[in-house]
Amino acid sequence: MAIGQGPNKASNTVFQGNAVPTRVCIEYNRSLAMADFVPALMAELKAHDVSARVFDVGVRPGDDECPAWLHYQGLQQWDKPPLSDQMRPYLAQATLSLHDAGGRLMSASSYQSEEAVMGLGKWGSTRNKLAPVVTALLTGFQS
Repeated sequence: MAIGQGPNKASNTVFQGNAVPTRVCIEYNRSLAMADFVPALMAELKAHDVSARVFDVGVRPGDDECPAWLHYQGLQQWDKPPLSDQMRPYLAQATLSLHDAGGRLMSASSYQSEEAVMGLGKWGSTRNKLAPVVTALLTGFQS
């Protein structure tokens, strides 16, 4: 296992059995100041053949343009990576929820940093942390 990697898994998944949307609109969350979060999220959605656009809070295009909305929350924490004396941020927790155009919950899933493997999993990439959560969000299957 390489430094910076560790087991990433989805948890607390709720799945209503709805068909996977082909496009979603992501409501931008200004309270999570991680520059790589939204690009990682969009890349994982694209890996599942779901296109995504980002909108600011309060901007609501029509239902045809946004048949599903993705909301997210996350917790950024700081620590020193192995072999470094510099503090760096990492994604410690994330929750994604997918809603239909009427606001009804379609699915939700979460990620929480594991302290196993000497706490090295927290240094994995944001995309690797979100990958199992996006899969669970769209399929209902936790890995």
